[in-house]
Amino acid sequence: MSSRENLDLYLQRARARLKLVLLTQGAALLAGALLVVTVLAGLWLTRAVFSDTAAGIGRALLVAALLAVAVFAFLRWRDLQRNAGADALERALPAQEGRIHTYLQESRKPGEAPFLLELLADDAARIAEAEPLSRSIPTKRLAIPAAVAGVAFASLVGLLFIGGSVGEGARHLWLGKLPTASRIAVAAGGIAVRPGDVSVRRNQDLAISALVAGGARDAQLHVKFGDGDWETAPMVAGNDGGHSFTLFAVRDGARYYVSAGSLKSREHKIDVVDLPRIESLRLTYRYPSWTGLAQQVQEEAGDIRAVAGTQVTLEVRTDKPLTSPLIIVNGASSALSQTNLTSAGSLVVKQTGHYRIATRFGDEVVPLTDDYLIDVVPDEKPTVQIQNPGRDYRATNIEEVPVGVKAQDDFRLEALELHYSVNGGDWQVDKLPAGAADIQAAALLRLEEMQQKGPRGESPLLVPGDLVSYYAQARDHSNSVQTDLFLIQVQPFEQRYTQSQANGGGGGGGGGEEDQGQISQRQREVLLATFNLQRNATKEGGRAAERDADNARMLSEVQNTLAEQAATLAERAKARELTGDENISKFVKSLEDATKAMRPAAESLDKQDLQAAVKHEQQALQHLLRAEATFREIQVSMQRGGGGGGGGAQAGRDVSEMTELEMDLAKNQYETQSSMSQEQRSQTEDEAMRRLRELARRQEQLAREAARQQTPPEAQKWQQEQLRREAEQLRQQLEQLAQQQQQRGGQQSGQQSGQQSGSQQGAQGQSSASAAAEAARQVSEAMRQMQARNGNAQENANRASEQLKRATEQLERGQRQAVGDRFNELARSARELSDRQRQSEQDLRAALTPQTPQAPPSIARPGTQPRSGLSYEQAERLAEQKREIQQGLEELQRQMRSTRQQAGARAPRASERVAEATRELDESDTASRLARSASEIERGRGVQAASRDGLINEGLEQLQQNLEEAASVATGESGERRSAQRDANPGDLLAELSDLRRALERARAQGQAQNGRNQGEAGTQSAEARDGQAGQDGGQTGQQGQGEGTQRGPGGNQPGSQGGRNGGADGGGDDFWRAGGGRDSGGGQGRFVSGGGQIAPVTDADRRAMREQGQLSSQRLQQLREQLANGALAEADVTALRELSERLRRGGADPLSAEYPRMVALLGQLELAALKAERASSKDSPARANAAVDDSRRYRDNVAEYYRKLGETNDR
Repeated sequence: MSSRENLDLYLQRARARLKLVLLTQGAALLAGALLVVTVLAGLWLTRAVFSDTAAGIGRALLVAALLAVAVFAFLRWRDLQRNAGADALERALPAQEGRIHTYLQESRKPGEAPFLLELLADDAARIAEAEPLSRSIPTKRLAIPAAVAGVAFASLVGLLFIGGSVGEGARHLWLGKLPTASRIAVAAGGIAVRPGDVSVRRNQDLAISALVAGGARDAQLHVKFGDGDWETAPMVAGNDGGHSFTLFAVRDGARYYVSAGSLKSREHKIDVVDLPRIESLRLTYRYPSWTGLAQQVQEEAGDIRAVAGTQVTLEVRTDKPLTSPLIIVNGASSALSQTNLTSAGSLVVKQTGHYRIATRFGDEVVPLTDDYLIDVVPDEKPTVQIQNPGRDYRATNIEEVPVGVKAQDDFRLEALELHYSVNGGDWQVDKLPAGAADIQAAALLRLEEMQQKGPRGESPLLVPGDLVSYYAQARDHSNSVQTDLFLIQVQPFEQRYTQSQANGGGGGGGGGEEDQGQISQRQREVLLATFNLQRNATKEGGRAAERDADNARMLSEVQNTLAEQAATLAERAKARELTGDENISKFVKSLEDATKAMRPAAESLDKQDLQAAVKHEQQALQHLLRAEATFREIQVSMQRGGGGGGGGAQAGRDVSEMTELEMDLAKNQYETQSSMSQEQRSQTEDEAMRRLRELARRQEQLAREAARQQTPPEAQKWQQEQLRREAEQLRQQLEQLAQQQQQRGGQQSGQQSGQQSGSQQGAQGQSSASAAAEAARQVSEAMRQMQARNGNAQENANRASEQLKRATEQLERGQRQAVGDRFNELARSARELSDRQRQSEQDLRAALTPQTPQAPPSIARPGTQPRSGLSYEQAERLAEQKREIQQGLEELQRQMRSTRQQAGARAPRASERVAEATRELDESDTASRLARSASEIERGRGVQAASRDGLINEGLEQLQQNLEEAASVATGESGERRSAQRDANPGDLLAELSDLRRALERARAQGQAQNGRNQGEAGTQSAEARDGQAGQDGGQTGQQGQGEGTQRGPGGNQPGSQGGRNGGADGGGDDFWRAGGGRDSGGGQGRFVSGGGQIAPVTDADRRAMREQGQLSSQRLQQLREQLANGALAEADVTALRELSERLRRGGADPLSAEYPRMVALLGQLELAALKAERASSKDSPARANAAVDDSRRYRDNVAEYYRKLGETNDR
């Protein structure tokens, strides 16, 4: 290594050592300076009573010391860096005698180094070896400053934790912490007073506070106003150890001090300043341009209330000029411009806060006003709604659909738009008038102009099944809102305008139209739900985003399910080779196209791409609506081709069956959910019953052990306490169960259609709830006996056991009664549906037949020709009746399945009867017939719909009979009788039958007398009826084809019957003056006696009275049938009693018709059965020697009737 390299290495180490010396010296100077300033400032703060001014000065000294040390260190560091540190090295290495300076100076010169530089370096290196750095720059130059710095920093930190005045001052100086009140007081000489010397404006309040060393209880304020005397007032002691007093409305200058015992504070001065007085304050509002509001001026104002972005100009007028006027907004001050007596300024409303006007007086800012409020008015979202049509709409492809839009905003609407899309295409926008706060606009959707380009560039009109979606959007400055999505479905022209022009062919529709509409309805619901999800989607994260994602996934699953259903239906149609028909081929293609649109819709929903999902869902719905329209064409073509009855050709029936099979999703889902809920409640009741039985068993066992004294008293008390606790838990469970049952009964009551149905459902809930509540009361009584301290412990235990047994019996009784109520409710619902169907039949026939004054409005007069069609309003109303009955029947089917599942264990035979009724109802296809009837009525084919009512009546009446039998079996299976049931006997039944016979005989006599007066007119009407109906029956022959059996047309008199299960015995009409059902006499349109004459109606009052009497008798007979003990009557007699009750409930029979002998036969059969049952019951009763003879009128009547019947039997 050369001499120069050795020297350079030596100089490098020297520079590093000098840098360490500089750092340690700087740290020592800094720590020492901070320590000295802290000590001096702490002592001064104690004397200055820790005032803010003193603290500020102390902190300024700290900063000055820090800056001074920094300047010193910077200068030394710069000297070490300048000229490669030559000067610093010469001072640190005096033995070199200038060699280092010369060497460094020559080394920096450009060019080749001279030869003498090498000699100089060699000489300096020899001196460096003789004088090492440890001697030239000794270690003590590093150690001493480092030690001083460490001690100084440690002392500074220690000051922050030690006590005393210096420590308190240091903590306040560095950390801003004030010492305790006593320390402040001591620092002030015993009493610290705030605010000290102060200047206030005239008539301003001044609050004075004092801190007394030692925590004196009493302190006095001494005040001297002007040249007056000193006044003394006691100060109010506070919770913090201080005292306070407020001088109100200070008008003159004063001096004051505070004293406490022997302590006295320094005197302080109060200067009163007369500031200018504000005479007026005017605010000028300049609203943002987007609000559309004009400039507004408020005189004598104060608070500011405006929308964000509003510029408010303030003009303050005072009685004399202000020296330095200021406006202070949320703590930030800005100067006001001044012109004579007026000061002006402005602020922009950005956030809620406050402001005030102030002026500068000396070094202080004195407020001239109180704080005024700045309130930011929010920009609310606008509201928009579509008023017309305000719902989904059906229109032909040439209609113009008017759309009325109403929008409102708190300021101004910037835009109002109507968005519409055709068959899921791009959204088209119609600009509506905007620019005001309240707008009512109108638009016109011209369907004739909404063509879509075809594959060859043509623009055909929309076709049935096409879809127009539309919504309105309103936008203000910062918000945008949308209405719900509304749909316009294009329908055939003839469906809307030719209800009264239907052809005469076809009796029954193809079936399945309602089921086909279900999938389009579900797709519609998915579309609307997706649109709402898109409209209400939040851009923020958190739970709202998670909820939106869950909803999107749920909709994706539903969309996939619908796609699978549509695909399955199309595949089954292909597999059955049904696509040979052109319409069915179009139907299948529409389903396939819908499936192709549903798949990407589901994928978009899964990815939460809602905008794309809405587009695909519209396309899927459009294809489904086209399929629905094609399906309707299939039905129409089959009916017009002479198919008739149950759906026409086999292909149409196959499509209907497959559609119904695939579209039954919603019913199964809801039914399963309801069954699960009912099953859970049943399990809860069973668990409560099990626990109650177990508790009663253990209590009984404890009572027996107590009687035998087999258990020590302490153990008996412990066991009794355990049972009491379990009983308490069970009581709470029973009360909760009763409350739930009561709530469920109330909900069912509110959900049922009609008051009777609601009351029946509510009664079931109340009966179950009352049983559970009574059981809970019995358990509470048992608990009271368990806790009883008076009396014998054994007796208390026995009474508790008895109470638990009663609770068990009560709960079992409630369960059995609930089961019976459920079956009775099914029968009641079926009876109500049957009544509604008969009333619907009458309304339809009355609408089809002209009315005359000789006949009631609800009766179609025989001999008149039906009109060719119905008015639009009549068709809508009658079709709605049919659909309501269909919905009620479907709901009843769900209840039947649910009841059969839940009551199978408690009433197996009754459940089996319900299952049989369900199968028979499915086989009769009554629900589909109702749907087809509604569809035919809508198309104007009311005559064909009327011809179907006979089979519908038959199916509903058979359902009613089956469910009443199931209810009777359930009553027998329950093994429980009400108290009224135990009192019933065959004698009551016999007396009721006798009263009924007398009423029928009176009705027959009245009818014969009336008929004698009207015989001539009735005969003429009968002849006209036969003549008119002869032609009609001929026209009806082709209409009653396959699928409907051998039913006759309305008013026909063809021989034969339906061959139904009840044959001609199933009559019943609207009242006592009309006979039979639709199966035997043409659906109730007219009734004839065998001689050809029609019975003319009597007065309305007579008819109402007879009908009411028949219904009362029906109710009484039904009640007696339920109250009679099992086995009192034979099965055939029970069936006859049920049939008679049903006929009476429907209004009775015509006394002169062919049905009257059947009524008499039923009465005779039942009277004989009741007499025999009464004799059998009297034989079974125990004999008594002193039995009294019953001489009552009812007994004598029964005996007379008995012998009369015996005589009639012998004569026969």
